[in-house]
Amino acid sequence: MIVVFFLVLVSLWLTQSLWQSGFFTSHDGVSHLARLAQYLTLLADGQIPPRYSGTLLGHLGYPIFVFSYHLPFMLGSVFNFLGFNLTNSLKLVFGLSLFWSGLGMYWLLRQWFKPLAGFIGAFLFLVAPYRLILIFVRAAVGEALALSLLPWLLLALHKKNIIGIAVVTALVTLSHSLFWPMYLGLIVTYLLLIKKDLRQLITGFILGLGLSAFYWLPLIFEKKLIVFDQFYTNLAVGHLVTFKQLIYSVWGYGYSHSGVEQDAMSFQVGIAQWLVVGGVIIYLLLKRKFPKLVFWALAWFWLAIALMVDWLPARYLWENLPLIKAIDIPWRFLAVAVFAASFLAAWLVNSQKKLAWVLVLGLIGVALYTNRNHLRVNEVVNLPEADYYNYAGTTTFLNEYRPRWRQSD
Repeated sequence: MIVVFFLVLVSLWLTQSLWQSGFFTSHDGVSHLARLAQYLTLLADGQIPPRYSGTLLGHLGYPIFVFSYHLPFMLGSVFNFLGFNLTNSLKLVFGLSLFWSGLGMYWLLRQWFKPLAGFIGAFLFLVAPYRLILIFVRAAVGEALALSLLPWLLLALHKKNIIGIAVVTALVTLSHSLFWPMYLGLIVTYLLLIKKDLRQLITGFILGLGLSAFYWLPLIFEKKLIVFDQFYTNLAVGHLVTFKQLIYSVWGYGYSHSGVEQDAMSFQVGIAQWLVVGGVIIYLLLKRKFPKLVFWALAWFWLAIALMVDWLPARYLWENLPLIKAIDIPWRFLAVAVFAASFLAAWLVNSQKKLAWVLVLGLIGVALYTNRNHLRVNEVVNLPEADYYNYAGTTTFLNEYRPRWRQSD
């Protein structure tokens, strides 16, 4: 219980900038507030589940929730119904994504490691730079929720809990359309490691897909009617990064641009995470032991790195492999690298007897120091909530949900 208490405190400390009045300038914040306003409006109109907005795109109408994920706005709607205003409802979703992800990662790691090891793995999962970028820079609420739910899905699979598998499968499917392309390989690897009877797991999985079918079925079968693939399947090569950027890049609140010269955001894996990976490799070479869990965690970490760095094999895969092209932005794999590094940190601490506490305190100190300036928002703005309810754009970047037969943008 003490570990859980500290993880809750860490989550509250990390989200301190969210509790100012108003919202903050970010990549997607305004769009998500407008989507939440639309979701609430459509629910009030009796459109359950919400699919089509008649007021977006200059009141021409837009099928926003046919193709956009639902879970962030479902949760935001619950908070709004409980009396929170629009901006606070969305900020509570962001805060919740950190809060439950730390607990989920801790209990997942406890299936393999001792409490202290589980704590450091969960701690590094919480404070990884990319976790903070998802909230304070990008305001990517769907991706934040998707990553936060990954430990819970693996935990349900580990415990072979059919109801748990069904519920979490539904939640992750509704959290972001890229959850399965991003994390399916990790999930399959985990299933191979735990060697559970697949029949019950498949039952839970099918139930979960049934619960979320109102979203993914139209997404799959109606996607051919819109122009999405014309824009988002050829972006990747321009957003590959350098290895140096993954080790250290200046923290910023701007965007990722084609090439690296104009990049105005950070792509750090995390100094503490890199120290963990280096420490694990040295320890393995000295001990000449390669446990399966560590092997696969290292494999996924380096695969994620290889898929993000601008080199010939990565370019070839992003240009030619359909499944990976769907992910569209290579540095999204920072999430996979961070997840794998948390397992490696837990294993490294768990393998120590005399130096465990020294290692834990050292990693905490490095993580806190190197992330000390990453908890601030760029600028707080206080727009009237009516602005979000009256929003007449599309809430998408390139109007990519418009029908193929429409000629204008």
